[in-house]
Amino acid sequence: MTDRRTEATPAGTDDEPDGPRAALYDWRGLINATLIIAGVLLAGFAVWKLSSVLLLILCAVMVAIVLDAAANAMTRPLGLPRWLGLAVAVTVAASAIVSAAVFAGPTLADQFGGVTGQATAGLQRLQDNLATLGLSTEGSDPDIGMKEVMPAPGGLLSSATKALTGLLGGLGSALVVAVVGIYFAASPDAYASGLVRFAPKGKRRTLRRLVTRTGDVLRRWLIGKGISMLIVGLLSYAGLIILGVPLALLLAVFAGLAAFVPFLGPVIGGLAMCLVALSESWQLALWTAGLYVIVQTVESYLLTPIIQQRTVYLLPGVVLTAQLVMGTLFGIMGVALATPLTAILMTVLDETYFRTGPASQDA
Repeated sequence: MTDRRTEATPAGTDDEPDGPRAALYDWRGLINATLIIAGVLLAGFAVWKLSSVLLLILCAVMVAIVLDAAANAMTRPLGLPRWLGLAVAVTVAASAIVSAAVFAGPTLADQFGGVTGQATAGLQRLQDNLATLGLSTEGSDPDIGMKEVMPAPGGLLSSATKALTGLLGGLGSALVVAVVGIYFAASPDAYASGLVRFAPKGKRRTLRRLVTRTGDVLRRWLIGKGISMLIVGLLSYAGLIILGVPLALLLAVFAGLAAFVPFLGPVIGGLAMCLVALSESWQLALWTAGLYVIVQTVESYLLTPIIQQRTVYLLPGVVLTAQLVMGTLFGIMGVALATPLTAILMTVLDETYFRTGPASQDA
């Protein structure tokens, strides 16, 4: 009987579902795909709208990582309470900032005020050199005054208002970053555990390992980058003082801060040094360019390999592409944070794809 029933059954019944069920499955797949696409678009739109807040949170996380590393370095060898080490780290950092503002602030302000005079002198020297070579424009006034270079008084007032508003906004953002960073550093395990709870139970251990490794990579990268910036600033200041370049302290501080942004930052810092030196003479500008090459050789071939050896290797093309994309989307802040974001992304890919994902199975 069993054989007869089997023979009586149509050949295509088991392989081909009926029309209504097939249509139902097709509609479910379409709905799921639509919901996934809508979710991705909505998440991207939310990230774009909240980009400023998210970047500030990333800055706060980096501040917390530095404070946490400093607190652990002081408390673990001596067996002191962690809150005491964090308090000492915050006090030392605040004291350093206040001391720099009090002692170096007036000098930096005076030198910053001299930038306009140096730019005017450089413009006049360039015009004189062009006139000597016979390249000056016919009918142009050889004496360029500040009224031809500077904007109208109304434009100056508007620019000053915008600059003051931007300065106050930057100070407010820095204060928020510092406060949130201190809160993060006070109890990093609590915030990490709260983040891990958003993952399914089967993935929480993986996410915990990923968070721990990402924090370790960022901590080592920030410490190495901070040391690199300090060395670049000190070498630049010493070289500029020896060469007699004006505004040496301001240019050295700017070069050190610009070194935070790989590839683009050193170029901008070196260009600023060469332009100020050009206001004195072409020979001084050439010597300053040689100083820039020496400093960047030390930074690129000595300091950067040490940092990458202890953190994560980032291809130059990947970093430049990330800077271009982040700069286009989020401005100067995006350019500054493109490298740590790329380091985070590479760490996530290495942990979830190359080690335990499909790439590890193919290998």
